[in-house]
Amino acid sequence: MLYRVLSYIRFWLASTNQHGVHSPFIYNFVTKCLYKPPYYPSPKSTAILLKSLDYFKLKEVQLVGDNEALIKRLSSHGITITAQNSKLLCLDSLSKTILDKYVVGNPAIKNGSIIYVPAIYRNEERNTFWKTLQQLEVVTVSMDMYFGGLLFIRQEQAREHFKIRV
Repeated sequence: MLYRVLSYIRFWLASTNQHGVHSPFIYNFVTKCLYKPPYYPSPKSTAILLKSLDYFKLKEVQLVGDNEALIKRLSSHGITITAQNSKLLCLDSLSKTILDKYVVGNPAIKNGSIIYVPAIYRNEERNTFWKTLQQLEVVTVSMDMYFGGLLFIRQEQAREHFKIRV
């Protein structure tokens, strides 16, 4: 619990809102997606995922993990959970094996792909895994929102890392 409190304080001190963002892609995402309605009555990590799916007009997500509450919530919003490759990959379970199978060794991860990791500050191990994902060569843009993190594969954009308050 102490880890989460301290990490939240550090996040808050290092993060910004849309005014500290100089990337048009991220600025539009923050202002037209994260800071706009609808506001989902869900845990923030689930709300970020739902808003992202709405913003990018995606109707399916590849979910790695067996979070029944998340599956139920996504299904209730008309989102299809796929076992195969989708434009958006949600990594609810994290391990070296999952990293190798679903990110590094996944031929479907290409330009335009998005990876969402909920609860990146749940514990130190999960946060370390998040930092490992950020450093992958294929990832060009990462967005840390404390409650979850988004990784974008966008070759047309310079490598940047953002900490955004939501």
